[in-house]
Parts: sequence; structure tokens; C-alpha cells
Amino acid sequence: MAAQLLLEHDSGTGILTVKADGLHPALRRYQAENRECLLLGHPIAGGQRDDAAVMRLLRSSSDIESFARALDGNFLIVVHEPGDKSLHVVSDRFAAFAFYWSDRGGGRIAGSLSLVELIRHLGGVKFNDNALAQFMHFRRVFGEVTADARCQFLTSAGILTNALRGTHVRKYWKPDYSAPRLSRRQASDEIAGALQRSMRMHMEDSASRRYALFLSGGLDSRALLAAAPQPPFCVTTCASFNNEAEVAQQIAKAANAGFEFVPRPKTPYDGHLSEAI
Repeated sequence: MAAQLLLEHDSGTGILTVKADGLHPALRRYQAENRECLLLGHPIAGGQRDDAAVMRLLRSSSDIESFARALDGNFLIVVHEPGDKSLHVVSDRFAAFAFYWSDRGGGRIAGSLSLVELIRHLGGVKFNDNALAQFMHFRRVFGEVTADARCQFLTSAGILTNALRGTHVRKYWKPDYSAPRLSRRQASDEIAGALQRSMRMHMEDSASRRYALFLSGGLDSRALLAAAPQPPFCVTTCASFNNEAEVAQQIAKAANAGFEFVPRPKTPYDGHLSEAI
């Protein structure tokens, strides 16, 4: 069964219903005084990739915006406040978990990680002609619109709120490009330090968990290998053992990391054409 998350909230009654199947990591549910918090992914609070730190931050924050601005990492967070019958869905700064939602009227919303599942829940598709025109011309859909006129995509760094006063989405963060210009050496040191801190944080439980890295041989993946506190096992997949795989193998060897080449089927999509359509 495919992983899915489906939620419904009614601001009139304050009732939240959640269906979560096959999610990895699993959806975690916590109580924070008079609020319920649902965590998906790995939110980071105060430099800690730890649910307890996230919950402490939620309790100490004056409002949902200040809570969201203090977070980092990849996540989707749902904060349910039964007392004032409100719901907040918070996406991370890059929308790592795609979340689709629909205003069903009368203070009710439905949302899912899968647009297909949401459309199925709503009872069939209602095509958005403008979105389809965008897709046919640009090969993508822009902004928050989707192929279904009733459904929207929750923007990155967004907070979707459903409450008695209405339903709305607002941004809690935007990238700041006004920082002072750095020299090439300063910029490279900043990037290297940030990568090392990030890899150390995400591999902090490596004593009990085995980590693997998809290593292409390119600069981006080899930078992660270099920044890792200890070498993760490396995996490269190609249609054949080509130059890219050979370079990746040499890089893994230089880093004293284990390496495995996984040949990719030459026709990986042939058996799934009907599903894709």
C-alpha cells in the first residue's frame, strides 16, 4: 500500500480526523498543553533534530508564526488547537513534503500528501483549465494551483490556518539576499562549515543506525561524503558501469567508504506505463 496522509478539519466543531498509512518515518503525535501536534519528517529546533526540542519550542512560542520561523529541517507539522477550534499546517522552507488541500466550504478543509488521494477523497476530478494550459505550454504548473480547480498546493514556508475567522495561507519566511558579499574563500568556508554541521546533525545516531549515500561522482554528492563525520556506505546506480560509476567508486575508496554498484533496468518504465498515464 502506498504511503498516504489524509486529514480533515471542521472549524465549526473543532474536530480533526487523520488517516496515516505507510509513512516513513511515521507520523508522531504529541500533546502540548491544550494543543495537539503532529510531526512528519525531521524538524530541527535550537540546533537539535529532536521532537522534544520541537515541543519545547512550541510551548514557549508566543504564536504559530514565531514557532515556524525558529524551525529548520525538512518537515510538515500540524498544530491542532481544539479550544479555539483552529488548525495550522506548517511546511518547511523548501516544501520537502508536498501538501495539497481543499476548502470544502462551511469551515471544512481536507488535505493530503497526495493530490491523487485528495481528488479521490473529494469524489472525482474537477479540471483546472488554466493549470492544464500551463502544463501543456511550460511542462509544469506554477504557484499554488493544481490540476484540480478545488485543490491547492501549500507553498514553501507556508502556514495554512483553518479557524472560525476563515481559512488562509501566509508565509513565515522568505530568503534574504541582502547579506554582505563574501570573498570566495569566506563563502567556501561558510558552505563547508554548514555542510559539516548538517551532516553531523543528521548522522548523530550513526552508532545505532546505518547510513547510505547515493554517490553520483559529481560535486554535490561528493561534498556530502567529505562533510560526513564518518563515511556512509555509498551506492551508485546507472544503466551500466560507466565512467560516472567508476569515478564514484574511486571517490568512495579514497574516503574509506563501502561501495555498491546497482545496475538500473534498461527499461524501468515499460511495466508502469498504464499507471503513469
